[in-house]
Amino acid sequence: ALALPITAGAKGITSIPLPGAISIFGLTIVPDFAAMENSRIAFYYLAVFLMVVCFAAMYRLVHSRIGHLCMSLQQNEELASSIGVNIAYLRIVAYAISSFLGGVSGAVFVAVTQSVYPSSFTVTDSVNFMLNCFLGGLGYVFGPMLGTLVLNFGWTQLSQTGEYQLLIYSTIMIVLMLVLPNGLLSLGANVRRK
Repeated sequence: ALALPITAGAKGITSIPLPGAISIFGLTIVPDFAAMENSRIAFYYLAVFLMVVCFAAMYRLVHSRIGHLCMSLQQNEELASSIGVNIAYLRIVAYAISSFLGGVSGAVFVAVTQSVYPSSFTVTDSVNFMLNCFLGGLGYVFGPMLGTLVLNFGWTQLSQTGEYQLLIYSTIMIVLMLVLPNGLLSLGANVRRK
């Protein structure tokens, strides 16, 4: 990272203050985190609230016209283009939505840790984010949440295996990807088909 005054390079930015209260028309939307006795509980409630809002918004988006058009791109891009679907527009919309959600989660991360620096996220984190999506199921709104729950629970349970933890974890992941290439949620769809 460049050592610009605003980013401080590899040292990053530290001592970021907790968020203050945000009020609109006298109604407090966000409480003053700095004045709270235990701000971690408030961040927990904020995270749950944001998860529910994002889930509802994504569920609505997937079942809207734009969501159906995006799914048509996933199935057959050439066919979608031949019937008049604006592929460039849909890609920009998908990129903007995913960037917005990533920005919101990054802002909450910075507020919780009160610091940010280049090594905050590593390649391992990026791989785990993708594994969360793949394991849960890419074609499902709830897929990444289920994948995150299963991966974190599995990693915690395997901590008792000591030095073999990563080997066992990786083997289980590979087997799951081979047996369920569309994720865990596709298991329910497969059972319903039979």
